Amino acid sequence: MRTGKTIFRSVLFIALAAIVIYGCEKSGNLPDGFKPDPMASSSILGAGSNYTFVNSFDGGGLLCSKDGSYNDQPLATEMELWMGVGNEKAGTLVGTVTFEPGKAIIKLTGDIFPYVITAAHIHFAATVDGIPHTRNGNPVPGQFEYNVPVDPGQSEITVPVEFEEFGAIHLSVVKYGGVEGFNYYLPNDPVTLRIVDYPTAGNPSYFKLKVTGGGFISDYNMGYGPGVYTGWCIDVDNTINLNVDYPAMLYSSYESLPSWMTGPGMIESPENFDKINYLINHFSAGTMVQPLNADCSTRTDPSTGLTVPEEALTYSDIQRAIWHYIDNNQSTSGLSTWSQYRVNAIVCAVEAGGENFVPGCNQKIVFLVIPTGNALNFQVVIGQPVIGEIQVPCETISRTAWGDGKFGAGFPGAKQWGTYFKYGCNP
Repeated sequence: MRTGKTIFRSVLFIALAAIVIYGCEKSGNLPDGFKPDPMASSSILGAGSNYTFVNSFDGGGLLCSKDGSYNDQPLATEMELWMGVGNEKAGTLVGTVTFEPGKAIIKLTGDIFPYVITAAHIHFAATVDGIPHTRNGNPVPGQFEYNVPVDPGQSEITVPVEFEEFGAIHLSVVKYGGVEGFNYYLPNDPVTLRIVDYPTAGNPSYFKLKVTGGGFISDYNMGYGPGVYTGWCIDVDNTINLNVDYPAMLYSSYESLPSWMTGPGMIESPENFDKINYLINHFSAGTMVQPLNADCSTRTDPSTGLTVPEEALTYSDIQRAIWHYIDNNQSTSGLSTWSQYRVNAIVCAVEAGGENFVPGCNQKIVFLVIPTGNALNFQVVIGQPVIGEIQVPCETISRTAWGDGKFGAGFPGAKQWGTYFKYGCNP
C-alpha cells in the first residue's frame, strides 16, 4: 500500500503469441470496492461466546488462568488481539500482547489487508467498573488512559503503563474507502504489464491490459479475468508491444506524477485526469450521443436542415476524446470507425461537468501503468504509458480488535463487543 508513496505490498503471466508491434502512432461487480470484505460474514455482536469468566494473564502477559471448559487457548501463551469476533470460530488474529515491568508490548501480525491499525488504547483499573464505560456498560476506548497512534507499517507498539488488577486493550482498525483509499492501497512495488489484445472494431476499449504482481490490482476482476482491464493510450509518442511483459509502475490519476513522466513527448496534460475520469464514467462504446459541432451546437444534415439522429459511440471515439485531453498529438493510429462530431459530443459534455470530478462509490477510477527501465534506473519510460479502469472502493469501514478478544469476558451489561482481562495470577 502507499501513504503518499509507502510500500505495503507480486506471478508472471506468460502468453503464447507472435509479437505484434504497435503504438499510438502505429496501427498494428463487487459494488463494495476492489476486494471482498473478509469480515463480511462475521458477526461482531458479542465477544467470543459472551464468556463471563475472566481470564488472567501474568506479569509477562502469558495466560495463567482460564475457563477450561470453553477456552482452548493453551496456558502460558501470549494474549491475543482479535478483530471481528462474533463467536469462538470467527474473527481475525491481528496481534499479540506481552507485558514487561511498567509497559505493555503489542506485536502486530504481518498482513491484514485491506485493514489498517490506526490506534491502540489501554486502560487498567482496580475494578472492571473502573474501565471507562457508558451507562449501559459499553466500554469507551477513546477515554482509556493510554491512547497511542499507530503509524502505517508499524509492527510493534510499546506503551508505558501502570498495572492494576483489571485491564482492557483495544485497537482501532479501518479499511479506507473512496479515492483516498484507492491511493492508500495502490502498490508501489514494480509490477508486470502486458497488452493482451489490440485495437479491433467492436472492442469496448483501445486494448486490454493485464497487470501481475500488483496486489489488489492483479486480483480484481472487472469481468475479463483477474488483473485484466479495459485500457487506453495516453502517450502518442511511445509504442508498446502486444503480448510482451514490461516492468512497470502503478500510479493513481489522483496523485501528483513525478516530473520525469510528464511534459513534451511524455504525458503532456496530467492536469486533465479529472476530466478523463469523468469521461470514462459517463461514456462507453455503444452509448448513444447527439453529434455536435465544435461549438457544441447540434449538428444538422446540410442537405435537409434536419437534426442528425443520435449515434452510438465506438471505442475509437472515446480514445480520440482521451487524446484530446491528455496528448498534444491528435493521432488516429489504431482507430477504427470514429467521428469528430461524436467526439465533440463527448468533449462538450466533459467540459460542462468534468472539471474537478472525483469518482465515488460504484464509479470507476483511472489508474496509470508506466513501463519503466530496470531497478537501477526505473525513471525511464521504455514503452507507451497506458491507463486502466477499476471500481472505486466504497465507504470507509471501521473495526475494533480487543485483547483476549476470542475468549475473554464481555463487559458486564454491555451490548457491544469488547473484552477485558485480569492482570496477575494467584499463586
